Amino acid sequence: MAKRTGTELAARDLGRALKARGHDVILTAPSLGPLAEELRLDEGLQVVEPDQLGPRPDVIHLNDLCLAQDLAARFPDVPMLLQWHRFVPEDFALPVPQIARTCGVTPRMNRKIARRLGVEPEQVLGNYVDLSRFAPRSAPLPDRPRRLLLVGQQKRGRRLLVLATLAARILGLKLTAVGPRYFRRVENLPAVARDFDIAIASGRSALECLAAGCALLPGDPKGLGELVTPENLERYRSGNFSQSTFDAPLKLGVLVRRLRSYDAVSATMASQALREMADMATTGVSDFEAVYMSLLQGRRSKPVLSGSD
Repeated sequence: MAKRTGTELAARDLGRALKARGHDVILTAPSLGPLAEELRLDEGLQVVEPDQLGPRPDVIHLNDLCLAQDLAARFPDVPMLLQWHRFVPEDFALPVPQIARTCGVTPRMNRKIARRLGVEPEQVLGNYVDLSRFAPRSAPLPDRPRRLLLVGQQKRGRRLLVLATLAARILGLKLTAVGPRYFRRVENLPAVARDFDIAIASGRSALECLAAGCALLPGDPKGLGELVTPENLERYRSGNFSQSTFDAPLKLGVLVRRLRSYDAVSATMASQALREMADMATTGVSDFEAVYMSLLQGRRSKPVLSGSD
């Protein structure tokens, strides 16, 4: 809980939503930093060092395996949910028996988990967006786009920036690049994205840009998708707007053609549909509550929840 990676922000948004539903939520992580302090001061959430965890929780939600063994040793009879956000390694194995449920954020991750564990995950627990953190775009998308946003969260990305710069010149777009890769961090990406007409992004960043109301071209240094429409929205969202959903290499000609396919009406409809299906405060938190309650097996009606990043 130090930087603003997708996993950290997912834990933040879920913690806020659970707290709003009346649950007692504790967040912990091996490394705490500015984000943890923000959650304490601005959101009123409990964020503590792992060795400062208080009473026994009812459920432990793991967003990573880094604290699994320590928490299992301290709370040996507490059921754990592992929500796997990132690439599933070849030697993937559950380190403790208390992990009663393992779910990936995409169907592709679930298939890898099943292949490497020999156990079929019961469901996908994908990413949601906290719509209360920003207002969507107020003005309609223009018939012809003018502003292009490039989001770079990965270590690589220079070639993508070069090609996006060339494409912007060809199409007469004003390009802005944000994210750690481009040395311009933003605290609230969707609040920035709503002022742009098109965004190039992947993963959680793509989810937030589309929810903010701009058109979305899924892409990163590994490839490109198509501009998101109501027809292909579910495919991209279920794949977390990641490499598994891209169908074209990162080439200038492809990038220009796909940016030229911009359609304001279609993009607006896709954004509205996403906001309805991916709202953390409604659909998202209910999905997680159902998993927690199935792990509890009816022991209590109001559990204390511990989140680990």
